Amino acid sequence: MLSAYLFLGIAVGVLLHQALAPLSRSVPAHQSPSEPDELAGHFMGVVAVIYAVLVAFVVVTAWQGRSDAISIATQEQHDVDDLFHLLLAHNTRGSNGAMVMLRYYAMYTQGEWYQMRNQAAICTDTSESSPECLDPNGAISNRANELAHCIRDYTFGLQAASHERAGYEETIRTTAAFSEDRAERRLRYQNRTLQPVLWLSFVLGAFILVGMTYFVRGQGHRAQLVRTTALFGMMGMMIALALIFDGPFVGSMQVTPDAWKALVAHFDSDLTPAQVRGIDLRHACTPWAERTPAPN
Repeated sequence: MLSAYLFLGIAVGVLLHQALAPLSRSVPAHQSPSEPDELAGHFMGVVAVIYAVLVAFVVVTAWQGRSDAISIATQEQHDVDDLFHLLLAHNTRGSNGAMVMLRYYAMYTQGEWYQMRNQAAICTDTSESSPECLDPNGAISNRANELAHCIRDYTFGLQAASHERAGYEETIRTTAAFSEDRAERRLRYQNRTLQPVLWLSFVLGAFILVGMTYFVRGQGHRAQLVRTTALFGMMGMMIALALIFDGPFVGSMQVTPDAWKALVAHFDSDLTPAQVRGIDLRHACTPWAERTPAPN
């Protein structure tokens, strides 16, 4: 991706040079630039510094958004793992049912991760009324929705003895944190950090900065071509980096789903076959259980 945008930027620079070259006013080599042209050079230096600040702001903003998204995704995984072990300590039929659903939730979320990598629309409407939820491609995220709600209902419905009150309260807090982090992670996937106005200022600033150089005398066409293509080549790489940072859950540079795969394996080692067989999910989570089995 980086190399593709680099060459794209160079191509744009070449085309822009061909369009603006007729406007350039060159002078013979033995003549020196006039005073107004020297002032214009200083002015362009100021504009270049301002534009460099803008580029840094856009890239750093995208990078910070990616870091926040990674933190949220990691926290969701920790919430699921912590909730599983808190329920394991309860050792009741209700907690066993929630543990089994957490295992299947991890499997479906792993499948949802692959959907996000391909920039597919995911189902975020719990009422299942949005087009993404009705589309077959949104079935995996739809099932993850239903499981998340069933897990919350199970844990909130648990009864705790007086000596288990502290563990019960911690379970409720972890369940609430799990729901919040899950919703935030899915929102970060749908809404990007960089808004269109930032992209517009990012690109227009490069055209303004390059365009100004063609109205200063005393520059050779070859030197102008090199400067223009170099700037737009750098612009292409900066745009590529901003796109990568602004899409933490898409493409080959996404936050990997390996942690979810590890969670499934971990849950399988803690759940006995009898626990899994002893939970009738059709009654515990009827809308989810009536659908097709979980992905492998």
